[in-house]
Amino acid sequence: MARSGGHVMGNIVTLRFYEELNDYLPAAVRRRAFEHCVRADACVGDTITACGVPAAAVDLVLVNGESAGFGHRLRHGDRVSIYPVFETLDIESMTHLPGRPLRRPRFVVTAALADLARALAASSYPTVLAGPADECLDLVVRGWILVSDDARTLARLEPPRAFRIRTVKPGDQVREIGERLQLPIGFGHRPQ
Repeated sequence: MARSGGHVMGNIVTLRFYEELNDYLPAAVRRRAFEHCVRADACVGDTITACGVPAAAVDLVLVNGESAGFGHRLRHGDRVSIYPVFETLDIESMTHLPGRPLRRPRFVVTAALADLARALAASSYPTVLAGPADECLDLVVRGWILVSDDARTLARLEPPRAFRIRTVKPGDQVREIGERLQLPIGFGHRPQ
């Protein structure tokens, strides 16, 4: 337990967020482990949301290498690894978190990514082309993946399932989402 002048300040834990969860973090702590001071009674869920990451975007939490739920109380020195929703890997037997990852992804794609939306639809993935991201929240709440190239919009809306496109060219965007979600995508391709 950390102390200052004889007063208990809390526990120091080491956090590491993976993949798109880093989009919610300040640049200084992205893609690396960092120490974080938490209240003596802090739990995993409180700590994740205090860092600005929506709990609904998290699919797996490991504390000292063991799966833990959001209610798990953190202790001084704990190492916490936080993973995003796995869209194509079944981790149900490994996780203590509620919910199941998507097995058949459905996409709400912002208007700026219209070519990507056409490629997803042509590959037989249910896809809706939406205007401003705010208008798509109803579908996103029902399990659709919000796809946008605007990190600030994704952080502001905190959708339960989101994918941030980082590339600019439509062909690169199709490859990016296909590779990161391990999906066969391309005009004329049909998922199994």
